[in-house]
Parts: sequence; C-alpha cells; structure tokens
Amino acid sequence: MLKYSQWNKSTKILTGIIAAILLVILFVTATALASGNFAPGKNLRRSDPTPAQVLKRPESSRLNAYTDFGQIRTQTKSKNNDTPGTVVVIAPWFSYEKADTELFEELSNKELFIENLISDYFKNFTEEQLVEKGEVEVKTELLELINNNLVLGKIRGIYFQTYIFIQ
Repeated sequence: MLKYSQWNKSTKILTGIIAAILLVILFVTATALASGNFAPGKNLRRSDPTPAQVLKRPESSRLNAYTDFGQIRTQTKSKNNDTPGTVVVIAPWFSYEKADTELFEELSNKELFIENLISDYFKNFTEEQLVEKGEVEVKTELLELINNNLVLGKIRGIYFQTYIFIQ
C-alpha cells in the first residue's frame, strides 16, 4: 500500500508529464501556424446544397432533383505507370425541369451508363489535373458530357454531395 507521501509524489510526476506533453503540443502548433506553411482548412471544399435546399429556392420552383446515383467510386489517371491513380468518391445529383417526365425516365434507364460516363471522365485526368481545373469546371464538363448523351431532355445542373480524393 502506498503511503500518502508516495502517492503525492507520483501524482506530481504524472502531472508534470501531462503538462510537458501539453506544452510540446502547444509549441508545435504555434510554430506551424507562425511559419505560414500551415493553413487550416485550405483543402476543404464548400459543400453543394442538398436537393431540398435547391428546390426550396423561389427560382427553382420548376425544377426537380434526380438523386438515385448514390456514391460512385473510381480512380483517377495515374501520374506514372508504377503507381495507381487516386481514388475519387463522388455522390452526384442532377436538377432538371419538373415537367420533363420523359427525361426522368431516360435518366432512370441510363443510370448505369451515366455512372460509367462519370467514372470514365475521372479516369482521364490525374488528381493534380482535376484539382487544377477546379470543381466548377469539372461540373461544367460533366454536364456537357451527360447532356450530349441524353436524347429526351437536358439536365439543368449537376451537384456533388460528396467529392473526395482518397490517397
């Protein structure tokens, strides 16, 4: 059994160790922020609105959302032949005219084809090329690509609930 003086001594030692660890963490964090090389949240993307948020807008009263895709996982083009490309996870959804029921049927029938179009698009570019293009240009090119393959109508917009590069 520990005597009070021994207990008090071990408590002081543990408190000192915890204090030292906290000081090291604070010092490293302060150094990283002061150096300017660390920018918290610099690689975070601003998420797209949900279908409900888009459809609530007054200007969107004539729109509907096609959200049946779920997540699409694919790989980007590799930088060189020795390494595989980066895994990309995308969860797209489309807005289209509410009155265009034929387009909804076409989207439903071509769902797998459209998923393959999206997957093939990402396979044509490296992660660096996609980041350089930016999400807006990627969406614009995908919108054009998908609309070129639709016969019964055109989608109005493409949104990503998820757009992540997994390394």
